[in-house]
Amino acid sequence: MVYPDKSTDAVLQIRVIPAKEKTTVSFHHEYLPNGAGRTGMKAFWENVLQQIILRVL
Repeated sequence: MVYPDKSTDAVLQIRVIPAKEKTTVSFHHEYLPNGAGRTGMKAFWENVLQQIILRVL
């Protein structure tokens, strides 16, 4: 993954882990530039999860 300004590469891991009755979706994002970047990406991925939930239910 490359940020829009192309200044930093990042590594993104997405895992889907099945369980008996539920599924865990896990995002791990490495090499974020700073705390603000981490906070912004956390909000972004939380929104992605909400969109997944809305489409699945």
